Amino acid sequence: MNAPGKIVLYFIAVFFLGALLAPPLFWGVEKLRPAAERHDWLSYQNEKDGSCEAKGVCAFLDADFAKVSNRAILLSAVFLLWPLFRVLRIHSVAELGLQKNPHRWRDFAVGSGVSIAVMTVLALILLKLDIYKMKAPTPWSGLIGIAAKGVTIGIVEEWMFRGAILGSFRRAMSDHAALACVSALFSILHFINPPHTVIQNVGWLSGFNLLPHRFENFANPLLVLGGFTTLFCFGWVCGWAAIRTRGLALGIGFHAGMVLGKFGFNRLTKRSRDSRDLLPWLGQDMTVGLVGVGVVLLVGLLLWLWLKKTCRSSKA
Repeated sequence: MNAPGKIVLYFIAVFFLGALLAPPLFWGVEKLRPAAERHDWLSYQNEKDGSCEAKGVCAFLDADFAKVSNRAILLSAVFLLWPLFRVLRIHSVAELGLQKNPHRWRDFAVGSGVSIAVMTVLALILLKLDIYKMKAPTPWSGLIGIAAKGVTIGIVEEWMFRGAILGSFRRAMSDHAALACVSALFSILHFINPPHTVIQNVGWLSGFNLLPHRFENFANPLLVLGGFTTLFCFGWVCGWAAIRTRGLALGIGFHAGMVLGKFGFNRLTKRSRDSRDLLPWLGQDMTVGLVGVGVVLLVGLLLWLWLKKTCRSSKA
């Protein structure tokens, strides 16, 4: 079996193991939740509107089964990377097309800075158009945890998708074909999120019962056009950055900046208009829809211009 076929089996194993791990992980979260509530770690009260939101890392304890299942799948993906490398006979990062990057900190700073700047401009436009409004009081302190989350997600997912998986695909096909395949795979895996109220009574088979519901988003053509396309372009920019620089720092910075922009904006604002009124331009958040596609492509263009100006070598 060739490398792409082995990677397909890897993802099947990831979802199978994630479905097995989700119920005990959820039960563990339920046992920890009462202690968090007793010590007031879990949430805070917004005095103006009475809303309640999860704090920092303790947001995990406030998660429903669908969210816990997503995290079980992510843990499974990380855990199974080592067996994947053994099967693919990969013994070093050089075999993935990566090398030591002397500009890694500068790449990270530029990737995150450009993406945050573009997302900030979009945020100001959405506020000016009265599509969103700032919360009162505005929870600025939450941005620290979101920034840490963005860096963590960027490191894990870039090493997984643009390091291990893209590098493996590049061993079996051309760079552009590998980039297209991995970008599509990245988009599909992020797009198949289930509704948060599907499973009420969690049992040992609940993780498997949830799997069919992960594909319900594909029944909405406008959502597919907005969400899937945005994620595909996002994955393409990250993959292109990895191939262009032969490193992951630029993609990690871009990824972290986009996560901070998206979740930070969601944390600080609330929606003023129904998202259905703005499709396909804007979906349930600022990154879903054709506007999100434009933002990702604009950041990609700015990064390309910066690399061209610095005369970095290119293979894609």
